[in-house]
Amino acid sequence: SLPNLPFLKPASGGRLVNKGVDVGDPFVGAAPDLGAFEGAIVVPVTNTMIAVPAVTGNTGSTVTVYGVLTTINNVPVVGRLLTFSVNGVVLGTAVTNANGQCMLSGVQTSNLGIGAIPLTVSFAGDAFYNASIGSGTLTISKSATKLTIESPSGKVGVSGTLKATLTRKSDGALLSGKLVRFQLDGVDIGTTTTVSGVALLPFTITNSLTIGTHTLTALFDGDSLNLNTASTGGTLTVLP
Repeated sequence: SLPNLPFLKPASGGRLVNKGVDVGDPFVGAAPDLGAFEGAIVVPVTNTMIAVPAVTGNTGSTVTVYGVLTTINNVPVVGRLLTFSVNGVVLGTAVTNANGQCMLSGVQTSNLGIGAIPLTVSFAGDAFYNASIGSGTLTISKSATKLTIESPSGKVGVSGTLKATLTRKSDGALLSGKLVRFQLDGVDIGTTTTVSGVALLPFTITNSLTIGTHTLTALFDGDSLNLNTASTGGTLTVLP
């Protein structure tokens, strides 16, 4: 900052006070003074506000959240750091661009819960702009899932293993530790837990099954994070 010099300032009430032309620089009084230095200048601190657009996503995925920092007259505030938080936990920070906008990408949704979650974006303020906080909603939904099943065949008395694979639709991730039910012609024949997304159920073709093709289905009833699903097109063929 410039030193507070005792000279080159117009005398109070003198002919040079308030006789200059306003060129946009700060000044005190009705107009700028004529001279090397203006009198004491107080730079006003501008009030700000933050807009937080709503964002949606699914469990097990990542989302991008946004914030827009402006003055209360909607003038963009550039180059300022915004902090993004959910339930008091900081997700990360980002700096506003020429439009006052910033975004934080790669936010993991796995530990955020399900439903409408309050999203807070804050600006700490500085010498030129006052602090502000904006609120929005991050809505997390259960993830859609998919079951694929193999279609075995064999003669009566043959033992084997029924196999189905459970994945999350959004990214193809294998879902472990999930209960999968197997049905033959619409009747439950056993339940097992997935390991690395794969459900395996030992099975023996009994003489109660007729020769020919039977409908084989794997079902996942869903849980707190994932939607239910059922396989399609699976068959068990009993050979003569």
